[in-house]
Amino acid sequence: MSDPGITYRTRDEVEIIKTSRDCIENVKRIILDNSVSTEQELKEIEKKIRADIEKDIEKIKTDPFPSSNELYTHIYVDNEPHFIRGVEYEQSITEPKH
Repeated sequence: MSDPGITYRTRDEVEIIKTSRDCIENVKRIILDNSVSTEQELKEIEKKIRADIEKDIEKIKTDPFPSSNELYTHIYVDNEPHFIRGVEYEQSITEPKH
C-alpha cells in the first residue's frame, strides 16, 4: 500500500470516514438493519468471494501470457456508429492493421 491513509489524516479521522462513508459498509448496514441477511451469512459470502478471488489470482499467475493478437480483442463493443467531433464518418474509419 503506497499510502497507509494516515499520512495526511489522523487514525481517528480515517476510522470515522470508513464507518460513515464506506459504500460497502453502508450497504452492509442497510442489509443488516432491514434483516435481508444475517451477519453470519454476509461473512460466508465474503469468505467465498475472497476464496474465489484467491483461486482466480493463482490461475492468472499460471496462465500463459496472451499473444499479441489478443491485445485488442474483447475491449470495447459498440453497435452504434462511432463519432469523432469535427470529422466526417467516412474519414474516421480505419482498417485494423494486422
